[in-house]
Amino acid sequence: MLLPGTAKRVYNLQSKQLVKLFSRLLLQSENEMLEHLEQGDVAETIRTFFERSAALKPAQRSVLTIQEVDEFLERLSCLTKEDEQVHHFQSIVPRCTAGDLKMIVRLIKHDLRINAGPKHILAAVHQDAYEAFQTSRDLDSVVERCLRGSWKSDEPSSSSSSLGPSSDVKIKLSLMTPVLPMLAEACKSVEMAMKKCPNGMLAEVKYDGERVQVHKKGNEFRYFSRSLKPVLPHKVNLFKNYIPEAFPDGDDLILDSEILMIDTTTGQPLPFGTLGVHKKAEFKDANACLFVFDCIYYNGDILLHR
Repeated sequence: MLLPGTAKRVYNLQSKQLVKLFSRLLLQSENEMLEHLEQGDVAETIRTFFERSAALKPAQRSVLTIQEVDEFLERLSCLTKEDEQVHHFQSIVPRCTAGDLKMIVRLIKHDLRINAGPKHILAAVHQDAYEAFQTSRDLDSVVERCLRGSWKSDEPSSSSSSLGPSSDVKIKLSLMTPVLPMLAEACKSVEMAMKKCPNGMLAEVKYDGERVQVHKKGNEFRYFSRSLKPVLPHKVNLFKNYIPEAFPDGDDLILDSEILMIDTTTGQPLPFGTLGVHKKAEFKDANACLFVFDCIYYNGDILLHR
């Protein structure tokens, strides 16, 4: 919970929606809360009006456990209707101090505003934890390996603030969990690019589509965007029929790829942005195509450094 920005939960609650919910819950003016929100911190807005509310008074001391808050957030991520969300908040707000509620709202917003990201926090767990997290993006696995390594270790680590041997912590990747994508470095000129590759280079076409990381585990498929979020189904739902044909022996795969809309008449790619559900409908003679440019994982073999 110190790293809410890495959480995979989606709450579908923007700042103005939170204000609307809490104006109902606290019996406060929504317009006044929106005016206060112009200061830029919805958690502070809700804390302020919680303290003013006559309908619900903040608790005098903190009694909530981290586990209770985590369970509350897990349930909240499953709720989409406003009335359900208000009712769910009613189950926890009376037990919150003003500070408790402020931090719960910040957890919902995926930003604790503590100026400490994964690099700083994971450094306190293990010297190699951040590097492992950068590769796997699986926080549970990283922490589990750190703890398991500390139990197995007979030798002290070289870092006084870390747990266990680094060899136990270096996680490569996990199938069905998105891998941090390799990104290109911009060069100001061709000459600059040549200087960076004095021993020669391989070049390939850069397609201007949407970056997609494909994970295949048997007959199960998952697709992740450049930002490691699930891709909308309408963009990728046909590919599960064709990937097994393209990789007939690939039972388990992680592929790096680009999705483009291709004009079936001319064979030319359509402009960026045509994959949206409404734009897509405008192009009757076009199909979504998957251009695979890298294989990261193949039937148990990790190919990141090959």
